[in-house]
Amino acid sequence: MTLLSRLRGERSGVKDPVVEVVSVGTEQAWKMLDVVTGWVRASEVKATAALAADGVIGGAVYNLTKGIDLNTAEIVLVVCCIASVLASGLCAGACLIPRLWIRENPQNLIYFNHVARRYTRYEDYRSVFQALVVDEARLVDEISAQTWANSKVARRKFLWSGWAIILFFLAVLFVAVLMILRS
Repeated sequence: MTLLSRLRGERSGVKDPVVEVVSVGTEQAWKMLDVVTGWVRASEVKATAALAADGVIGGAVYNLTKGIDLNTAEIVLVVCCIASVLASGLCAGACLIPRLWIRENPQNLIYFNHVARRYTRYEDYRSVFQALVVDEARLVDEISAQTWANSKVARRKFLWSGWAIILFFLAVLFVAVLMILRS
């Protein structure tokens, strides 16, 4: 078998597995939603850690430079470090800020914001909820819609927390260079 045929996905002597369509039950759907919700939490933990680390770096730069005359190169490094710390903090904040102001029509029966906006009285929601939990196919649809929506949220949050971490490490680099110049 040639490298080119392998890159194309061709396999010699191996049959493709038969894909069997399986009905997804509510238990599996809830597990998937829980996995995706875990990704959201993980991105928020990373953003929180970046935000805390930004505070530490900001304090370190302040203590490293207070009351000291800096040359031009050191001033540039301090400004770049502060800019990186601020940008990192903004990215972390963008990850952590909840986005409840989106005003689409509240359709999902398990997403708290849709439920709260659509049903002002518990009695109204109770009957809809009771009908939902006995209709497994409809419940799986609602859970899968929420899983998809949470996946989009997790992706956006990971992008923001990733940038926060990158900018934090850039600030660390600036501090390291500043410390080398100050020694």
